[in-house]
Amino acid sequence: MSSVKTYLYISDAKINMFYEQLASSDVHKIGAEYGVDVKLFKWVGHRETETLITQQAKLQRVLEFLRTSKEVGIPSHPLRYFSGALTMSWGVPVGNSPLTAVIFTSVTANDVILLAGSISHIVGHPKVSTEFLSPSYLAGLYEVFRDNIDSSSLNAPVQDANQQLFWEVVALARKFNGVRQNVEFVAKTHMYGTFEGGSSSMNVLIGSPIYVAEA
Repeated sequence: MSSVKTYLYISDAKINMFYEQLASSDVHKIGAEYGVDVKLFKWVGHRETETLITQQAKLQRVLEFLRTSKEVGIPSHPLRYFSGALTMSWGVPVGNSPLTAVIFTSVTANDVILLAGSISHIVGHPKVSTEFLSPSYLAGLYEVFRDNIDSSSLNAPVQDANQQLFWEVVALARKFNGVRQNVEFVAKTHMYGTFEGGSSSMNVLIGSPIYVAEA
Protein backbone atom coordinates (compact mmCIF):
# COMPACT_ATOMS: atom_id res chain seq x y z
CA MET A 1 0.00 0.00 0.00
CA SER A 2 1.48 3.36 -1.01
CA SER A 3 1.99 6.05 1.62
CA VAL A 4 -0.05 9.24 1.57
CA LYS A 5 1.90 12.11 0.02
CA THR A 6 2.15 15.57 1.52
CA TYR A 7 1.81 17.88 -1.46
CA LEU A 8 3.47 21.27 -1.50
CA TYR A 9 2.42 22.29 -5.00
CA ILE A 10 -0.22 21.00 -7.42
CA SER A 11 -0.77 22.72 -10.76
CA ASP A 12 -4.53 22.69 -11.12
CA ALA A 13 -4.22 24.37 -14.52
CA LYS A 14 -2.00 21.64 -16.02
CA ILE A 15 -3.92 18.78 -14.42
CA ASN A 16 -7.35 20.03 -15.46
CA MET A 17 -6.24 20.74 -19.01
CA PHE A 18 -4.67 17.30 -19.43
CA TYR A 19 -7.46 15.46 -17.67
CA GLU A 20 -10.11 17.12 -19.81
CA GLN A 21 -8.38 15.77 -22.90
CA LEU A 22 -8.19 12.29 -21.40
CA ALA A 23 -11.86 12.40 -20.38
CA SER A 24 -13.07 13.65 -23.76
CA SER A 25 -14.12 11.83 -26.88
CA ASP A 26 -10.84 13.00 -28.47
CA VAL A 27 -8.77 10.85 -26.11
CA HIS A 28 -7.50 8.70 -29.00
CA LYS A 29 -5.89 11.79 -30.52
CA ILE A 30 -3.79 12.51 -27.43
CA GLY A 31 -3.10 8.78 -27.08
CA ALA A 32 -1.65 8.77 -30.59
CA GLU A 33 0.41 11.89 -29.86
CA TYR A 34 1.96 10.28 -26.78
CA GLY A 35 2.19 6.77 -28.19
CA VAL A 36 -0.23 5.31 -25.64
CA ASP A 37 -2.90 2.67 -26.22
CA VAL A 38 -5.78 4.36 -24.39
CA LYS A 39 -7.64 1.06 -24.15
CA LEU A 40 -5.26 0.25 -21.29
CA PHE A 41 -7.18 2.74 -19.14
CA LYS A 42 -10.80 1.99 -18.30
CA TRP A 43 -11.41 5.53 -17.06
CA VAL A 44 -10.61 7.50 -20.23
CA GLY A 45 -13.34 9.10 -22.29
CA HIS A 46 -15.93 9.09 -19.46
CA ARG A 47 -16.23 12.65 -18.19
CA GLU A 48 -19.96 12.28 -17.48
CA THR A 49 -19.35 9.54 -14.89
CA GLU A 50 -16.60 11.45 -13.07
CA THR A 51 -18.56 14.27 -11.42
CA LEU A 52 -17.17 13.47 -7.97
CA ILE A 53 -13.53 12.86 -8.90
CA THR A 54 -11.04 14.68 -6.66
CA GLN A 55 -8.14 16.79 -7.87
CA GLN A 56 -5.63 14.29 -6.49
CA ALA A 57 -7.39 11.48 -8.34
CA LYS A 58 -7.11 13.52 -11.54
CA LEU A 59 -3.41 14.04 -10.79
CA GLN A 60 -2.82 10.30 -10.36
CA ARG A 61 -4.58 9.53 -13.63
CA VAL A 62 -2.59 12.15 -15.51
CA LEU A 63 0.66 10.80 -14.04
CA GLU A 64 -0.34 7.22 -14.89
CA PHE A 65 -0.93 8.25 -18.48
CA LEU A 66 2.35 10.19 -18.75
CA ARG A 67 4.45 7.39 -17.29
CA THR A 68 2.86 4.87 -19.63
CA SER A 69 3.77 7.16 -22.53
CA LYS A 70 7.49 6.99 -21.73
CA GLU A 71 7.61 10.77 -22.07
CA VAL A 72 8.87 11.27 -18.50
CA GLY A 73 12.64 11.47 -18.18
CA ILE A 74 14.96 12.33 -15.31
CA PRO A 75 16.85 15.58 -14.60
CA SER A 76 20.02 14.34 -16.32
CA HIS A 77 18.01 13.17 -19.34
CA PRO A 78 14.72 15.10 -19.51
CA LEU A 79 12.12 14.23 -22.12
CA ARG A 80 8.86 16.11 -22.69
CA TYR A 81 8.52 15.84 -18.89
CA PHE A 82 10.94 14.87 -16.12
CA SER A 83 10.67 13.60 -12.56
CA GLY A 84 13.03 13.36 -9.65
CA ALA A 85 13.62 13.39 -5.91
CA LEU A 86 16.06 16.07 -4.73
CA THR A 87 16.89 18.42 -1.92
CA MET A 88 15.63 21.77 -3.20
CA SER A 89 15.27 25.33 -1.93
CA TRP A 90 11.80 26.68 -2.51
CA GLY A 91 9.63 29.66 -1.81
CA VAL A 92 8.43 32.94 -3.24
CA PRO A 93 11.19 35.17 -4.65
CA VAL A 94 10.74 38.69 -3.35
CA GLY A 95 11.02 41.41 -6.00
CA ASN A 96 9.37 44.58 -7.14
CA SER A 97 6.51 42.97 -9.07
CA PRO A 98 3.42 41.39 -7.43
CA LEU A 99 4.27 38.15 -5.68
CA THR A 100 2.81 35.68 -8.17
CA ALA A 101 5.67 33.17 -8.62
CA VAL A 102 7.05 30.26 -6.60
CA ILE A 103 10.34 28.62 -7.48
CA PHE A 104 12.13 25.39 -6.56
CA THR A 105 15.90 25.31 -7.11
CA SER A 106 18.69 22.74 -6.92
CA VAL A 107 22.34 23.74 -7.38
CA THR A 108 25.35 21.42 -7.52
CA ALA A 109 28.84 21.82 -8.97
CA ASN A 110 27.66 20.64 -12.39
CA ASP A 111 23.88 21.08 -12.52
CA VAL A 112 21.23 23.73 -11.90
CA ILE A 113 17.53 22.90 -11.87
CA LEU A 114 14.85 25.57 -11.62
CA LEU A 115 11.14 24.84 -11.43
CA ALA A 116 8.83 27.85 -11.53
CA GLY A 117 5.09 28.20 -11.37
CA SER A 118 2.17 30.17 -10.02
CA ILE A 119 1.95 30.95 -6.32
CA SER A 120 -1.75 30.04 -6.61
CA HIS A 121 -0.79 26.36 -6.91
CA ILE A 122 0.98 26.18 -3.54
CA VAL A 123 -1.25 23.87 -1.51
CA GLY A 124 -3.28 25.97 0.93
CA HIS A 125 -2.37 29.30 -0.62
CA PRO A 126 -5.20 31.67 -1.57
CA LYS A 127 -5.80 31.97 -5.29
CA VAL A 128 -4.52 35.15 -6.91
CA SER A 129 -6.07 36.81 -9.92
CA THR A 130 -2.85 37.11 -11.92
CA GLU A 131 -1.43 33.77 -13.04
CA PHE A 132 2.36 33.67 -13.29
CA LEU A 133 3.81 32.54 -16.61
CA SER A 134 0.75 33.32 -18.69
CA PRO A 135 0.63 33.50 -21.62
CA SER A 136 4.41 33.01 -22.02
CA TYR A 137 6.35 30.84 -19.59
CA LEU A 138 9.78 32.24 -20.45
CA ALA A 139 8.55 35.84 -20.54
CA GLY A 140 7.09 35.35 -17.07
CA LEU A 141 10.33 33.80 -15.88
CA TYR A 142 12.27 36.81 -17.14
CA GLU A 143 10.13 39.04 -14.92
CA VAL A 144 11.30 37.01 -11.93
CA PHE A 145 14.92 37.45 -13.05
CA ARG A 146 14.46 41.18 -13.52
CA ASP A 147 13.16 41.62 -10.00
CA ASN A 148 15.61 39.31 -8.23
CA ILE A 149 18.97 39.78 -9.96
CA ASP A 150 21.12 42.88 -9.99
CA SER A 151 20.34 44.76 -13.20
CA SER A 152 23.98 44.73 -14.31
CA SER A 153 23.96 40.92 -14.36
CA LEU A 154 21.18 40.90 -16.93
CA ASN A 155 23.69 42.26 -19.43
CA ALA A 156 26.23 39.52 -18.84
CA PRO A 157 28.55 39.00 -21.85
CA VAL A 158 27.24 35.63 -23.03
CA GLN A 159 27.11 34.04 -26.46
CA ASP A 160 23.42 34.08 -27.34
CA ALA A 161 19.87 34.37 -26.00
CA ASN A 162 19.84 30.83 -24.59
CA GLN A 163 23.15 31.38 -22.82
CA GLN A 164 21.77 34.64 -21.40
CA LEU A 165 18.75 32.81 -20.03
CA PHE A 166 20.89 30.01 -18.58
CA TRP A 167 23.18 32.58 -16.97
CA GLU A 168 20.19 34.22 -15.29
CA VAL A 169 18.87 30.87 -14.06
CA VAL A 170 22.27 30.05 -12.53
CA ALA A 171 22.49 33.51 -10.91
CA LEU A 172 18.99 33.31 -9.43
CA ALA A 173 19.36 29.72 -8.22
CA ARG A 174 22.67 30.49 -6.50
CA LYS A 175 21.27 33.61 -4.85
CA PHE A 176 17.90 32.22 -3.80
CA ASN A 177 17.59 31.50 -0.08
CA GLY A 178 14.43 29.46 0.31
CA VAL A 179 13.33 26.61 2.54
CA ARG A 180 15.53 23.56 1.94
CA GLN A 181 13.52 20.36 1.80
CA ASN A 182 13.66 16.88 0.32
CA VAL A 183 11.01 16.80 -2.39
CA GLU A 184 9.78 14.71 -5.30
CA PHE A 185 8.23 16.16 -8.42
CA VAL A 186 7.07 15.77 -11.99
CA ALA A 187 7.54 18.77 -14.26
CA LYS A 188 7.13 19.83 -17.87
CA THR A 189 10.47 20.49 -19.60
CA HIS A 190 10.87 24.00 -21.00
CA MET A 191 14.61 24.27 -21.66
CA TYR A 192 17.65 22.07 -21.13
CA GLY A 193 21.21 22.78 -22.16
CA THR A 194 24.73 23.66 -21.11
CA PHE A 195 25.79 27.03 -19.76
CA GLU A 196 29.36 27.78 -20.77
CA GLY A 197 30.51 29.83 -17.81
CA GLY A 198 34.11 30.74 -18.46
CA SER A 199 36.42 27.94 -17.37
CA SER A 200 33.55 25.65 -16.34
CA SER A 201 30.21 24.57 -17.73
CA MET A 202 26.93 23.62 -16.06
CA ASN A 203 23.86 21.71 -17.15
CA VAL A 204 20.77 23.90 -16.78
CA LEU A 205 17.23 22.54 -16.66
CA ILE A 206 14.14 24.77 -16.56
CA GLY A 207 10.70 23.32 -15.94
CA SER A 208 7.21 24.01 -14.66
CA PRO A 209 5.98 21.54 -12.03
CA ILE A 210 2.85 19.46 -12.29
CA TYR A 211 3.27 18.62 -8.63
CA VAL A 212 5.85 18.83 -5.86
CA ALA A 213 5.52 16.75 -2.67
CA GLU A 214 7.58 16.03 0.40
CA ALA A 215 9.93 13.09 -0.22
